Formats: sequence, C-alpha cells, structure tokens
Amino acid sequence: MIVSCGDEHNFAPYATSAVENASNVKFIHTAVGAAGTNFQVNYFMGTEKISSVGVSVGFPIGISYGSQFPAPINYALVKSGDQPLSIVTPKIAATATLPEIPAVECFVGKLVTETAKFYTNFLIGSLPTVTPVTYSTYQINDDLSVAALDKTKAYIRFINVVNNAPVAGYDLGIIKTTSLSGVTPVVTKEVQTYKNITFKGGDEKFIAIEAQEPTDTRGYQLQLRIAGSASNNPTLAAPALVANQANSGTGIFVPRAGRIYTIYCRGFVGGLTNGVPSATVNIPVITFYTNK
Repeated sequence: MIVSCGDEHNFAPYATSAVENASNVKFIHTAVGAAGTNFQVNYFMGTEKISSVGVSVGFPIGISYGSQFPAPINYALVKSGDQPLSIVTPKIAATATLPEIPAVECFVGKLVTETAKFYTNFLIGSLPTVTPVTYSTYQINDDLSVAALDKTKAYIRFINVVNNAPVAGYDLGIIKTTSLSGVTPVVTKEVQTYKNITFKGGDEKFIAIEAQEPTDTRGYQLQLRIAGSASNNPTLAAPALVANQANSGTGIFVPRAGRIYTIYCRGFVGGLTNGVPSATVNIPVITFYTNK
C-alpha cells in the first residue's frame, strides 16, 4: 500500500535522534558538472554508503544535480564527530557497444557535526568552464528551535550557491498577494527582501515571516533579482529578473505557520551545456526545501 500525505503532515526524524551519538544532515547536490555535463553522486562515510534514492528505471542511480537526500523533509542520521566523507559518481556498467565507466571520487574529506544537531551540506564546484573542475562541500547549521519562538510565523533563510554570481550578489524578493483570490485589482506586498547575497552568502539563521493563511493555497512569489532592482513588482522582467518562482502551479512556496524553509539559488550565470552558453540549461534557478 502506498500512502501520500500533504505538507501539513510531518514524519521527519528531527524531533529526536534514534541513533546514539548521531547528527542530522541533509545533503543537496548543487554542483554543475564540467562543461555543463551534470552527474549523479552517492555519499559514503568510510566504506558505508549513507545516501540512497528511489529506483525507477535505468542505471546508474544516484542523487542528481538539483536533488537532495533525504527528501522531502527528513534528515539523514549519521555518526557525529569528524567522519570521513567521500562523494562518488556511480559506476556505469559496460554495454554491448560501450566500455564500463568506473566510479569517480568527486570529493574526499570530512563531515564534521555535533551530536543531535542539524545541518545542510551542499555539494558545490569550481567554475565548470575552467578545467580541472574541483568539488567541495558547503555546510551550514540548521537551528530548528526557532519555530518555537512564535508558532504563528513561518521561518526562512536565503542561501546563494551560484559560484559565478555577480560581485554585488543577488536580491531576493518574497511577494505575497494580499487581495482576495480572483478579485481585481490584485494587491501585493513584499514580505521579505534579501539584498546583495553573494556566493556562499546569506545568513544561516532563520528569520520569521508572515505565514500564509491556513485556508489559502496560494503561494508566495520568489523573485531572484539583480542587486538593486525594484521591489514588490510581480511582473518584473529580465534583465532585472534573474529567476522566478510563481505563486501558482506545482512546487509553489506556501509558507505555513510553524514551518521552517531554506530558499536557495543554484546554477551558472549564462547557462552551460556541452561547453557553450545556454538560455535554458544550468541557468540560475530559485527553489526551496522544507527543514521542518
């Protein structure tokens, strides 16, 4: 039997760590591959594989660019302290016409955590247009205790992992439609603005914002903008608008009271595929995940 639950249900293991001396880590693959050729990865602590994905069709299988483990709200329970961490591409078996492609270690280093604490670990890379491309991790603390401060609020933060973002960084506008659904004129307000967030910038601390009303299913618009662009303008267009997540459709951002979210941007300015710029592939995008 397959059971599906909505966003209001939470079966995440963040309340307590079931494993002694364990920490809680969410792994996110945000590294654009060399020349724009993206790749899957698996995570290992020593020889033990700690990541997994649901198998649908095809091999190899791993965590794809833009994906996270575990999903959607859960954290992986891992042994705390200084632990060996390797991030490896899956082996591609030989076919009748092609030889086997061995697994490749993208990153070898340490995962450093404290018992019972929560973290997000981003896989990031150097410029994919400059060889050799190297990979590293960017880890931030996830303090989920803030949700208890005011349970009528939602909590957010914004992180930039676009490695060739402008020197001035990006602005992020979070726009809420305040007029009733279907009523004109449409009235909006920008409930939160982040300014000049550079690569690996943004505060890891969560801040409170106005939550969407429980009966309102409309999302908040997420606008990634060139620094200094106009705010509270839902129809803002390029070049001031870098990326946009609308307030309707699939995967929209609906901040609920008591929930905690990380909004982040990933990609490569100018896009990239097969070593040439692209208007559609690996361009900067704005997205989010739910921490709690």
